[in-house]
Amino acid sequence: FTNRTGIRLYEGSFRRVDRYQGSWVRQTLVSTSHTIVTRLDNEVESRESSLLAELEATGNDTFTVQLTNIFEGIPEAFSLPGSILVPVASYNWTTATVRFRSSARRPLSVDASVTCCAFFDGTNVQGNLSLNYRPNSYFSGEFAYKPSFIDLPLGSTNIHLFTLEGAFNFTPDMSLAFQAQYDNLSQGFGSLWRYRWEYSPGNELLIAYGQSADIPHSRIRLQTSQLTLRLVRTFQY
Repeated sequence: FTNRTGIRLYEGSFRRVDRYQGSWVRQTLVSTSHTIVTRLDNEVESRESSLLAELEATGNDTFTVQLTNIFEGIPEAFSLPGSILVPVASYNWTTATVRFRSSARRPLSVDASVTCCAFFDGTNVQGNLSLNYRPNSYFSGEFAYKPSFIDLPLGSTNIHLFTLEGAFNFTPDMSLAFQAQYDNLSQGFGSLWRYRWEYSPGNELLIAYGQSADIPHSRIRLQTSQLTLRLVRTFQY
């Protein structure tokens, strides 16, 4: 993103937290936040105001609802993913978000949210599902799926983003981590594997392997492969 120039930025927030004893509710949170961006002549370029309510149970599970009102003055037309044109105009819309997060202390935890429905002069339904699995101290993994269903007067598109990452911790000094990502718009797949071994204090062996590919029509076409080897040696005098 490019930083805006010639603007004034105003931000403000308020929050109230209530904690409870002898109840299945640990605490409740109510907050509101506001951001306004104006030009130097005080004309508003964008504004975002939100109201949030959150409940946290004694088991560390949380349930959140949020309302957000957004104003955007678009001086130049631009395109969203899927080549959807957003014309020059002033837009004002409100979204609602519902989110649930289970406790990370469990071997399997969930973070799920849905945001709906207005978006510029159309609609957009966004989701987020994240599953974290930590059965023991030797392995951790996370799978995430983020769909977005955009429908505007000048076009519509569905976006599906999948990510997978994790790590094998063989010993405190040796680990193997991996990351992989795919999205349906670019039909691109990318993965990265990283092996780290600290064979003595201050000395490490690092091996990284990256692979990118296109997957059009369920056919895999390998693109770029990259292998990196790094040896770190510490000399003490």
